[in-house]
Amino acid sequence: MNMFSEFDYILTDLDGTLIKMDEIRFADEYFKLLSEYVKNFIDPRNIFPVVMSCIEEITRNPDGFTDNYERFLKALIGKLNLENRKVELKATFDKFYKEEFPKLSHLTKPNQELVKILRDLRKENKNLVLATNPVFPKIAIFERLRWSGMKPDEFALITYMENSKYCKPDVKYFMEICDKLSTSPEKCVMIGNDSQYDSSCEKIGVKYVDVRELI
Repeated sequence: MNMFSEFDYILTDLDGTLIKMDEIRFADEYFKLLSEYVKNFIDPRNIFPVVMSCIEEITRNPDGFTDNYERFLKALIGKLNLENRKVELKATFDKFYKEEFPKLSHLTKPNQELVKILRDLRKENKNLVLATNPVFPKIAIFERLRWSGMKPDEFALITYMENSKYCKPDVKYFMEICDKLSTSPEKCVMIGNDSQYDSSCEKIGVKYVDVRELI
């Protein structure tokens, strides 16, 4: 596509962009599943505010050294006073994302028009980046990518908790991507659906395109 001709890297968001969903319904079903699975650690009535407060913590207070998953677990452990159960807690979350999280796939459908656009761009030797907000661990991000019909090996980089130190809308998230790719922001374009989280890339010179302009 001509509008992407000047770019080497095509970044794309996931939720609301590469996959379509009712985000409110998805969140509701997600927390229902999660609350049952981690009830030995967290009162199910508190699961939503506790987890969201930890996400806010890792978004607002990055240290530039520790990955998002480690900081999320540290925040969660601190709120729940579970200092001696970190290994058990992480294993429980990992098992949840492997065994229960896939059950949510029926709440989503692939954005087939965008999938075709991205694959056509890849044929033109453009590099794809799955620039989804890294507030889920790798296993969950890869599962959600599967719901789109695309595969990890189609992407030059995929961001997830374990390989990211920042979250959207922090511009350092996009700077970190550029550093990993050894490229400049001007060589990148971000396709997304959120004018706050995705378009923050423009602050460092990454062009932003709303997915609704493409399909």
